[in-house]
Amino acid sequence: MPQPLPVPPMTAAIRPATRDDAPALAEAQVAAWHATYPGMVPPPMLEAMTVARRAPLWVRILEAGQSVTLVSEAGGLTGFVSVGAQRTERHKATYAGEIYALYIHPEAQGQGHGAALMRAGAARLRAAGHGAASLWVMSGNARARRFYEHLGGALLEEQTVPVEGGSFDEVAYGWRDLSPLAGK
Repeated sequence: MPQPLPVPPMTAAIRPATRDDAPALAEAQVAAWHATYPGMVPPPMLEAMTVARRAPLWVRILEAGQSVTLVSEAGGLTGFVSVGAQRTERHKATYAGEIYALYIHPEAQGQGHGAALMRAGAARLRAAGHGAASLWVMSGNARARRFYEHLGGALLEEQTVPVEGGSFDEVAYGWRDLSPLAGK
């Protein structure tokens, strides 16, 4: 059974991301990747993860409107979650929603922002009619895996993803009922 999600100890606001947040979204994502993924992804993939490359992508994502991105702020953007309809065909029947991304800036990790964003993302998915959801995380990201398991995520599967310069392994976690995660 999932544990109650902690509230960030500092005053944090969660709100929908806007186009103006694209540079800060890119900064949080790039900082998290560079702090977490060395040795888990091929070096060229990590080297290509730059703010200059990610910020325009975030502009396109936010303008497309096919997902919801929520940000946590406490003296600046501390992290974000992006959610929407399931993209993995084999998960669609059981997990209609998907948590596409959850990134917390390394300086803000361990302060409750991830849990608050997961709660908010689950609530948004439920409001959109998705009662269940899954997500993908790098297999070697032990801290994130413990976090998702603590929040009640069930391990679904593992896969190897081929990319230029090599491959990486990832696992899927799923929540058949988002109500406890959303705090409902």
